Amino acid sequence: MFKKIFDKLKGLTTKNPPAKRPRLTIAVDFDGVLHSYSSGWQGVGVASDPPVPGAMAWLCAAVNEFDVAIYSSRSASIRGQIAMRRWLQEHLAKERGQEGLDTYDMIRWPVTKPSAFLTIDDRAHCFEGVFPDAKEIRAFKPWNKRQGPMPAPGVVAHGGHQLFGADFPGVVQRAQKFGNAVDLID
Repeated sequence: MFKKIFDKLKGLTTKNPPAKRPRLTIAVDFDGVLHSYSSGWQGVGVASDPPVPGAMAWLCAAVNEFDVAIYSSRSASIRGQIAMRRWLQEHLAKERGQEGLDTYDMIRWPVTKPSAFLTIDDRAHCFEGVFPDAKEIRAFKPWNKRQGPMPAPGVVAHGGHQLFGADFPGVVQRAQKFGNAVDLID
């Protein structure tokens, strides 16, 4: 009798493996996060600037841990989607070879900002329970337009939050270029 029960249970585990835990989605903006956007807006179908330093290596690592969804205001246009996809495929292949092409195949391309555990965007305010006033909103500048020092990897700043992980090469390069800063916001 126990053998019958054991065989049934054994059959259940091989036929119905436990469901994998769903991967967290990270929504990644294209311009200013992956594409350096150093020339500014050139049109929906034009993405001609180089990558942000470290972006391709970070993306290759991120797809192994998360469901990565790349989106942009360009996503609403077929020409924009084609431009982003061609640009990313070219730069992933150029910098990372086959690993880059494998990474490219793992990326989702939604046409609007997806529901996500975390959004990475150069034009966002991290809401921490206090609304910015009009002056703060008008004074906002994305990371690549600010003057002064950039934080070193792992530096704890405003609100006690760690701003960057120590393994992000672009942050390391900027920190080396601009020096270390602890208090950027107050």
